[in-house]
Formats: sequence, C-alpha cells, structure tokens
Amino acid sequence: MDDLSIIEVSLVIGFYIFALLLGAIGREILFGLMALRYGDDTPKQHQRITLNPLKHIDLFGTFIIPFTLIILGANFIFGYAKPMPINYENIQHKTGYKGCLYVALSGTFFNFLVALCAVAILRLGLDYGFIQTKGLVMQFLFIVLQVNIMLAIFNLLPIPPLNGALILAYLGLYFQTSFFARWYNNLEKYGMILIIIVLLLPPTQEVILWIMKNVLLFFLKL
Repeated sequence: MDDLSIIEVSLVIGFYIFALLLGAIGREILFGLMALRYGDDTPKQHQRITLNPLKHIDLFGTFIIPFTLIILGANFIFGYAKPMPINYENIQHKTGYKGCLYVALSGTFFNFLVALCAVAILRLGLDYGFIQTKGLVMQFLFIVLQVNIMLAIFNLLPIPPLNGALILAYLGLYFQTSFFARWYNNLEKYGMILIIIVLLLPPTQEVILWIMKNVLLFFLKL
C-alpha cells in the first residue's frame, strides 16, 4: 500500500469516527435536553448536557466496537455513547406517557435530522458546483448520512436497551396496554446477548442491511 492509499484509508476511517461521534453523542445530548424539557433534571444533575465529548464517550461502545467493525470491513457500523442518565418516572409523573414517548423518540429524530441535513448540503453542493463528485467533501457527507441512518435504524430494533424497545413500551402504555412494557422488562437482562446474536447471524444482518439500504435510497431521492 503506497503513501497516498494510506492517507485515503486514514481519512475514511477518520470520517467514520467523526460521523459516529456526531451521531452517537448528539442523540444522547438531545435525550438529555428532552428529558429536562419534559420534567427530569437527572441529566443536568450529572452534568451530561454538554458539548464536551469526554462526558459522553464510552471507550468500548464509541471506539472499540466501531473501529473493529471498520477494520474487519463489516457491512454496517454500530456504536454508542455513554447512555444519558434519565429517570422516566419523573417524566411520567410530570408530563405522562406522552412525554416519555417524546424523549424516547428524540435520539432517532436527531439521527434522521442529521441525515436530512447531509442530503440537503449534498444536493445544494452538487447543484451549485461547490461540491465535486467523488471529492472528499462528498465522501464525508455521504459517510455522515450513512452512519446516522445506520444508528437510527439499528437503535429502532425492538431489543432492550435499544430505543426501539423503549419506544414500543411507552407507545403501548400511552394507548393503555402494558404488554410491551412487560416484554421490555422481561427481555432487558438478555438485551446485550440478543444484540450480539443479531450482529452475528447472517439472516438478521441481511434484514437490517435491506432496511438500511432502502432508507438510505429514500433519503437520497428526497
């Protein structure tokens, strides 16, 4: 591998790491802001509503997992920041299950918003000529788009502690059924095992990749 190739690979890895930090940390900050908005000041008490990345980085989830997946050439990148401390009972007491649902949805909203912004900048840049096709800026924006869609979709899987399971639980409680909340509580202790199985099994990988690709195509066609 020549020096130019090493620089290009290093840049791509750097782009992925930055995009992951943006997507994973940004969603946690929005979780904290939404929790504060709907009645829980636990994130503020823990000094987690901050742009300082050191407050949000989880060594294993933010660096080791995604970096390993990048090096191994995995089909999709997954990672996470340090979970935002949130007391949903406080939110439920002050704003009901609707507030809990809004907080649970905020991370997904953030990732899709970042993806939408990346697409808008790409479209404008290509239309007005200040972004070159196959240039570094285009590559960077596409990676930001790709990683945020991956984070949004993967975190929507209905497996605790992923947000998909929490959204289902509070959606059910909002419509006065506790089925999904009980299901969440029963599965929570097996959550990480189930996530590893999902990551390792080819059939589940194919389903997740199919969803991600179609969502990515949808955003690119906007």
